[in-house]
Amino acid sequence: MTERNTNSRLLEMLQHVERSRPMAVDKSPLYRRRLGARAASMPPAELLPVGKAELMRGFDDWATDRDIHLDEIHRFIADPGNSLRRCGHWAALLIAA
Repeated sequence: MTERNTNSRLLEMLQHVERSRPMAVDKSPLYRRRLGARAASMPPAELLPVGKAELMRGFDDWATDRDIHLDEIHRFIADPGNSLRRCGHWAALLIAA
């Protein structure tokens, strides 16, 4: 990938963050706690990354859909009969690490 393509992709990602931030803060208790009152005005450079371990520990608060819960997903993917079915209006996949 060229430097120009890399910069273009980075700009696209930053724009996506800016468009998504209001919804994430509104619907995700985890992001509300992390970003606090400054969420709307915080420059992208000040947004700290969230690690996978933290996201998984707080999955139910991370998900912006308040109807999805990690324990339900675990039960759903534990049943081999669900391998090609949807979990509500979501697709749930088990990916081995």
